[in-house]
This record gives sequence, C-alpha cells and structure tokens, in this order.
Amino acid sequence: MSDIAFVMAVGKGKTLDKSYYLAKSIKQVYEDAEIYAYVAEEEKPEISQGRLSKIGNYANLIYGDIPMKEYIFTVKHRALILAGEMTNKKYLVCLDSDMLMMNELSLPKGEMFVCPVDIGNTSWGREEARPLWEKLYKKIGAEMPKNKLLSLIDKYAMFPYYNGGFVITSDHKFGRKWLDLTREIFKILPDMDSYMKGYSQQTKRRRLFTKIPYSHWTEQVTLTLLASKHKAKILPYEYDWPMNTTWRCPTNVKIMHYHDMRNLLKIHKKSVVNRLKEIGIYDELKYSTPFEYPRMIGYQVLRGMKVRLGKF
Repeated sequence: MSDIAFVMAVGKGKTLDKSYYLAKSIKQVYEDAEIYAYVAEEEKPEISQGRLSKIGNYANLIYGDIPMKEYIFTVKHRALILAGEMTNKKYLVCLDSDMLMMNELSLPKGEMFVCPVDIGNTSWGREEARPLWEKLYKKIGAEMPKNKLLSLIDKYAMFPYYNGGFVITSDHKFGRKWLDLTREIFKILPDMDSYMKGYSQQTKRRRLFTKIPYSHWTEQVTLTLLASKHKAKILPYEYDWPMNTTWRCPTNVKIMHYHDMRNLLKIHKKSVVNRLKEIGIYDELKYSTPFEYPRMIGYQVLRGMKVRLGKF
C-alpha cells in the first residue's frame, strides 16, 4: 500500500529505543514509507538528541505539547492531528512505539480499521461495565452494539473494545475528534483519583493484583466509541499481535505488539528471529544476569494469574 502514512509518539527512556526500532521496521517493509514521529516539547530535555536523530533518519520529527498533562496518552492524539495536517496520503496508521512491522498490511475496503483488545475479562470488557458503556454511547448519540467479540487470550465474550495502540483512518481530522472526546470522557469516568494518587504510585508487582481504574483506559474507550460512529471494520489479531500475553508469534503477523522487549525472547521460530535480526533488535535481547530469564518466566506466570482473576 502506497497511500498510507505512519504516525507514532516518541517518548523518553526505553520508549525512544522502541520508536527507533518501529520506524526502522516500517522502512524495511515499506521502503518509501512516510513516517511522522511526534516529540513532546516538555520531554525534550530528557531525551537524548543523538538517539532522537537516529529516529530522524527514518521519520519526520514533529514537535508539540502534551494536550492533557494528567493523561499522557494524549500525545498520540496530537501526533495524529499534526500528521493529518501535513500528509496527503489517504490513510493515517497510528501505532504505539512498542510495536514492530513484520509484514505488509492488506486492508479490505473501508474508511477506518481497529483491532480488539486481547484480554476480554477486563474492567471495560466485563458485563459489569454495561451501565457505563450505555451511558457513554448515549452521551455521543450512538446506539450501543448488540454483538460481542471473542477475545484472543481468555476467549471471553466482551463488549466491542479496541486497542488504543492501533488505528487506521482516512479521516485526517480524527485525531482532533479523538482528543476532544478523551478530554470530555476522562472527566466523568469513576476512580480517576484512584488512578492519579494510588495506582500510579504502586510497584509493578503490586499492580499485577490490583484492578486498574476505569479512567486508565480512556483513550481505548473513546476510540471504541468513535469507531462505532465511523462504522470501523475490525481486523484480526494478526494486525496487533500481543507478545506480552502469548508465547509465540505466527509468521503471518502484520504488526507485533511486544510491550517489554523481554517478551521478544519468547520467540523461537527461525523466520521471526531472522526478522528481529534484520531490524537490529535481536542483539538487545541479552540478559545481564542468569537470573533474568527465570524472572521473566515468573512474571509471565503472574500475569497469567492476573488474566484468570480478571484483575484489570
């Protein structure tokens, strides 16, 4: 596909390296790809300019603010807004930085495409969320979908609920719509204080067994709401494959969503490993101590317990 532009938000710390690998992986699949990498001005002092310039070898660096300081995920909305104003490509493909392009996209006809979350037994996927969904759909003047989706990992029949790290749209003003609705919805979701003062202060280990507040997922909720109004088409999980919750990566995966780079160590299929070597990420997958691999396995087991307990 030559009529697409890729959009990502570049952050500080490990996110910077992830953005570099994503941009590089896109260019290896789409040699002439138009890529926009968004940098928040507030984070520039904490970002290595040398590492940022490496991303600039593959992407157009664009700068702006964090629209909602209390909700950092809105950097992707600003990225979409600016990219939509700059590009003449038909489609905008907005991706999280912790993703890798593995194969070419093959889209059916449509104006917008989304991918479901991989775990259905979450706060927003469970039946107990029905009153909240009904309230929000009513607020935007849309009818709540009657059909449910089957999640990939826990095979849970969930309400339509899409991953905020993946969206393809031909509406160049979608970023503005997404940001405006996120501002509005974030204010009315319950447990916001719990997220701001409690959840964000917890250690990763403690978070594993704590239900994440509803407001934490606002950008996914608003994406889901807008997708219903745009009559978005649902793509299979091959377009957003979750390596944080699976032990394999099929060779037909279009985009891999790995979250933590340690999750890539679970990959043993030669063709996929070779792809990681091409991207240049494989050499990064080395543990500094012999205890880190068992620790990763233990973390995966704990995460599996969290999935079964529905602690989301």
